[in-house]
Amino acid sequence: MTIATDQERHAAVTYLHGAGAHFVLCAGKRPLWRRWQKRRPPLDICLTHPEIGLVPFSVGTSALDVDVGEIGELIEAAPPLVTVPSPRGHHSYYRDSCPRGNRRFDLFGCRGEVRSAKGFLRFYPGGPEKLAAALRRPANENRFIFPADLFEAARVDAPRALPVEGPRAFRVRPPTDLRRLELAAVGERNGLLFDHIRFWAYPQAKGHDLAAWIARVRNRARQLAALIPEPLPWREVDQVALSIATWTWAGGGPFDHSPAAQRRRQRRSAEARRQASAPRVDRARRMQAAGASTDEIMAATGASRRTVFRWLA
Repeated sequence: MTIATDQERHAAVTYLHGAGAHFVLCAGKRPLWRRWQKRRPPLDICLTHPEIGLVPFSVGTSALDVDVGEIGELIEAAPPLVTVPSPRGHHSYYRDSCPRGNRRFDLFGCRGEVRSAKGFLRFYPGGPEKLAAALRRPANENRFIFPADLFEAARVDAPRALPVEGPRAFRVRPPTDLRRLELAAVGERNGLLFDHIRFWAYPQAKGHDLAAWIARVRNRARQLAALIPEPLPWREVDQVALSIATWTWAGGGPFDHSPAAQRRRQRRSAEARRQASAPRVDRARRMQAAGASTDEIMAATGASRRTVFRWLA
């Protein structure tokens, strides 16, 4: 098998991007960014990131992710636009004008999932080049069409046009009342270190390489952590740095993580928990008034002994 050069891969990714491709940055088989459905990385990041995926419908296709079985009968019954090998099977792309949701299938001895507008497929070596070459060929409206009659893939709303976004830089300064790390007490080390790192990270230019940005944030985090009188373990420092690096790379800013916003979320979550548990609390109290034992209340409500004691205190 001929291995594509970096130049060929760049040309293919550039062509697909120009055709409207919604790329997904990946770490293994998982998306690198949260809320990847609403974000499109810019072309320069897609060209340099080693692992990318594609939402098939963004380039006018739907795809079959075949994980189990031989695809000979399948592609004979429904010839695809192109088939690209994957580590566990094959990705077969078809032209499609209807956005579809994810759906499992078992047909012609093959098993897998439909991928269209609500899912993505990771590219493996040769994938971008083969798909770009297939899409460059003149379109024949009667060939390589997604065989909707064979697959029960639900129709869904077409995704709206998404902005191409890169990592943002927020021009903010740390709060004037942010305590110095040299004065951090044992119980406030994590929170104070988190605030110092994130307010340093927000205005920084983050470049086009996530791995380099994570390393840069980690180095800064360790420098700042060394100022704490009783430093945290490096493992905890690195975890804080990773959280901030990925959050800011994905566009997270100070307004989402402000102390006021955190307090609002905490109040909402506490109120939601109270409302959700209110019927069980009422039942526990009625059972107690009727003379039920703690074990009986636990069995009826599904709560732990400690929770029952807290409800009845």
